[in-house]
Amino acid sequence: MKGWLIFRHSFLMVWRNWFQAVQIGLIPVALILAVAFLVLRGSALELMATSDPEQMGQLLLQPGFSGKLLVVWLFAVLTMLSVIVNWHRFVLLEEYPQSWIPSFHFGPVLGYLGRSIMLVIIGLLLAIPVGLVAALFMAIPVVGVVVMLGLYLLVAVAMYRVIVILPAAAIGKPIGLSEAFQATEDSTADILVLMLVSFGVNILFQLVVWAISLISATLGFAVSFPVSLGLALVNVSVLTTFYGHYVEGRSID
Repeated sequence: MKGWLIFRHSFLMVWRNWFQAVQIGLIPVALILAVAFLVLRGSALELMATSDPEQMGQLLLQPGFSGKLLVVWLFAVLTMLSVIVNWHRFVLLEEYPQSWIPSFHFGPVLGYLGRSIMLVIIGLLLAIPVGLVAALFMAIPVVGVVVMLGLYLLVAVAMYRVIVILPAAAIGKPIGLSEAFQATEDSTADILVLMLVSFGVNILFQLVVWAISLISATLGFAVSFPVSLGLALVNVSVLTTFYGHYVEGRSID
């Protein structure tokens, strides 16, 4: 049940502090969109308007387009990491936004980025032997699928146990992988419930936006923005709450 309590606490955190959530996320997201259209201009509209892989490939091969896309991507990553870091700091340090222009914590953002890259590399390194082992069982249809899902689930749980190094970096209290793994001992069942609930809620809201879009594309687009921002902050809050409870010993009741 603790997994559900963590998710509920995270959801209510965003719900009760929706104004601070908008303050932290609105301008950065608007900046990303503005930079994307400013740098890519007409190509961005063409890329968004087409679903033809061949046409998309031609657009990507336009002179200079890939470089511009990389610039936009890097700006978007750093900007969204700043939003995440600010939300972690708001929740864990009660660092309220002072204006509509959010603070940019250069050190924590770079630390968050570096640790995120490290976790991706670790995840890929773990996935390789897991994939090889799972492949040995694929000759037996049902058993192979069960073994593959089980092994990848174990990897996912292990990665979730050490992902608490991210909020720790965001608030300037970095911890190592071994310390994170030790702090999240006996959390496997909670993580499984947490991942299941988070996945279900995300899918539910996505379906609601999709249903609204079928009725009115304009209304669907208008609704998708606050829903996407809200879900993103709920997902970040889940990680924040997980860190706060297991590493700092905070209550989730």
